[in-house]
Amino acid sequence: MLKTTFIALSLVCTSATAIAAENRAHEALSDGVGKMMYINQHCGITIEKDKVMEVARLYLYANGFDLDIDVDWDKVKNGGQETLAGLNKEHGKGELCEDYLKQFESVLPLIQKHDAMKLDIE
Repeated sequence: MLKTTFIALSLVCTSATAIAAENRAHEALSDGVGKMMYINQHCGITIEKDKVMEVARLYLYANGFDLDIDVDWDKVKNGGQETLAGLNKEHGKGELCEDYLKQFESVLPLIQKHDAMKLDIE
């Protein structure tokens, strides 16, 4: 009986830990996505959504999150929109562009939309 109780308690703790990690991941991604939305809206750089999702997975891995986390992109998007609304309320004229471009300089080449290259091979 005690063994069964211990196993059940262990499963509950493991589940709670996984949920907490998932919530932290969603919060971190929502904050980053909100800042990228700000860059897209105010800083003259077009961000590609699909690429952001790929880089977000790398971000989670690089910051020690388990890759098995099930990212709810709608939740991340909604959180990002809330972050953007707050940023726009306080800094709606692009005042944060320089800071955010610096913060994301290492990933901007990966997520920024680029025009197709023209190859002149004749």
